[in-house]
Amino acid sequence: MSSIDLRPSSHQISRPSVVRSVSRVTFWAVLLSGWGLAISAIHVVRLPGRVLIVPKDHLSLRSTLVDTTGWTSSDLPVHRAVVARLVSLGHTGELSHVLDPNSPLDPQSQIVRALTQATH
Repeated sequence: MSSIDLRPSSHQISRPSVVRSVSRVTFWAVLLSGWGLAISAIHVVRLPGRVLIVPKDHLSLRSTLVDTTGWTSSDLPVHRAVVARLVSLGHTGELSHVLDPNSPLDPQSQIVRALTQATH
């Protein structure tokens, strides 16, 4: 009776290494998709001197990273979703560097005016 060699040859892949590879790929896929989902749920707003993280009102990859340091009041309508979210959460004062400090209007009124003038 002849014996059969059950040891894997050099060109065969052992079962434990396949399972390990599949586990690693699955782990990284879940990890990266989780981070992608988390990033799609927040606005990261760069302000002069600090960074503000604000939750979005819907999942989207638009306007995830927003740098307001070089903005003027004419940029407010361009970034309407971020501005509206900041106003709705009470962070109107965070945009004070964009607004006119000599205006008789409060910051929220200045923002509303800038947004409505752009639509007319």
